Amino acid sequence: MSSQKESFLWNVKVTLDLINPRAEFMPSKPEASELCEKHMKDAAFWLTPKAVENYREEDFEELDQSERKELTDLICLFRDVASSIPSNGPVTQENYDKGSEAFVGIFKIIKPILERFKGIGAS
Repeated sequence: MSSQKESFLWNVKVTLDLINPRAEFMPSKPEASELCEKHMKDAAFWLTPKAVENYREEDFEELDQSERKELTDLICLFRDVASSIPSNGPVTQENYDKGSEAFVGIFKIIKPILERFKGIGAS
């Protein structure tokens, strides 16, 4: 695994931990999903370009071409939204909605990779 890919996966994992530190790769129960959404809205500091830093499409050969394109498009959308938020200003509902939709889409595509990655780099 390339160091760029490993760094990208760690960034996504850290962002997931910021959103809900008790969740293991996003909750599956409805009540846990509601809690996760509340965390996301209350603390939108997860909405930063750093969350998807070091993404390179070529690092995801295990995905088929359409999934890689969708992932890349979602990464670009997330970066655009995150980059448009002033560092000292509030997150608008529109930015929150677009950013969270893109991040959830990113997560859905890379979830199997993240699950395999979980132990990589652990001491």
